[in-house]
Amino acid sequence: MRDGVDFAQGRPLNGHQAPASTRFAPRSMSKNAVWSILTYVVRGAYQWGLLIAIAKMGTPEMVGQVALGIAICTPIFLFSDLQLRVVQATDARDDFHFRDYLGLRLLSTPLAFLMVLSIALASGYRWETFLVVGTVALTRVPESLSDCIHGAMQKSERLDMVATSTMARFVGSLVAFLAVFYYSGSIPLSVLSQLLISTIVLVAYDRPQVTNLIGSHLQGLSPRFEWPLLFKLGKVALPLGLVAMIVSFSGNLPRYVLERSWGEVSLGVYAAILQPTLVGQVIMSGIGQSTMPRLAKCYANGDLGHLTRLVVGLIGIAVIMGGIMVALAFCWGTEILTFFYRPQYAEHKNVFEWLMVAGAIGYVCTALGSGLSATRAYLRYLAFYTPSAVFSTSLSLSLIPSFGLKGAAWTVCCTHLASGAFLSWLFVTLMKNGKSPEKH
Repeated sequence: MRDGVDFAQGRPLNGHQAPASTRFAPRSMSKNAVWSILTYVVRGAYQWGLLIAIAKMGTPEMVGQVALGIAICTPIFLFSDLQLRVVQATDARDDFHFRDYLGLRLLSTPLAFLMVLSIALASGYRWETFLVVGTVALTRVPESLSDCIHGAMQKSERLDMVATSTMARFVGSLVAFLAVFYYSGSIPLSVLSQLLISTIVLVAYDRPQVTNLIGSHLQGLSPRFEWPLLFKLGKVALPLGLVAMIVSFSGNLPRYVLERSWGEVSLGVYAAILQPTLVGQVIMSGIGQSTMPRLAKCYANGDLGHLTRLVVGLIGIAVIMGGIMVALAFCWGTEILTFFYRPQYAEHKNVFEWLMVAGAIGYVCTALGSGLSATRAYLRYLAFYTPSAVFSTSLSLSLIPSFGLKGAAWTVCCTHLASGAFLSWLFVTLMKNGKSPEKH
């Protein structure tokens, strides 16, 4: 290993001095779980609060424009990010240094922004819609850099730092958006206010914290552009980046087809009623992120029994969470949609029920994905999710133009079922083999 700090053991490498203060020591898994859940709860509340605000103060068309911007940006930025936070958090053998991760992220993020603008231009959207897509893409730039820093924090098992950063950004962004939107009624201006908040958090909190965490000898956030190392890191992360893009593309595909077939209003309604189904996903993602470094260490040390028990526990939580959410949708779906939005959204209660069923299946997929990410079996992910995207595309093009919102809900449900079956098979296979299919 090169210069730096052994994150797993907390000791300096090659004679460098690690930070002496115990306030930077790793937190327990239970504390990290609490912080991680809190982070995802705030993230989910921010996303939902944004849609509620636009639905209450604006129009379904505005909701659709923001949803379209997110749907276009998310797959592109997930690919450009190469899931480096996950790769970094599961790098139990310290194959790469933080500065390598940061260097690669600084190269890929501007390319993602330009790609989003190119897609928006080629799609021929109205100027107002194009402006919304562009501003949403711009806000992703500081978020992407913060995400890379959060990978170092997560690897050091300091999810309290990640939580502080994320909550400051999302709470500040929501307040800024609401204030600007209330006075201006402009979605692009409101989104730009979020860009300012994200940049402030990156510079004022993330930068100094990661410098203190991993050592001042690293010259703060100075990236390292050693091309052989960056190529090697890119090769390791590329399959996971492709998987993340494909999964996001499959998940957002109903939005693309809805917008083209039924317009921005239908897309706005779909995005709004989908959001409550993500409440359980927020909790599962938080728990999964908190356990990922521990799962990776179990796999690296060959402790597959402990890893399996942790994943089974995650699946149990997912099943309980899914059952509760589905019951709420079937019993009080109309009341939930009317309370948070407007009566016109409650007219689609049946779609809401289908989406909640799909969400419950997705919770189990998230639990399995946490365990599989720890094994770094990225190429096997890619081998499945490519045909899965083809399957999702076929369903979307077949069902949505004819059945609208219901067709979108059925597409999501079937896609999650296929994903859950594959992830279950892959996890069992890897545990039986007892080793990762790739060498690192």
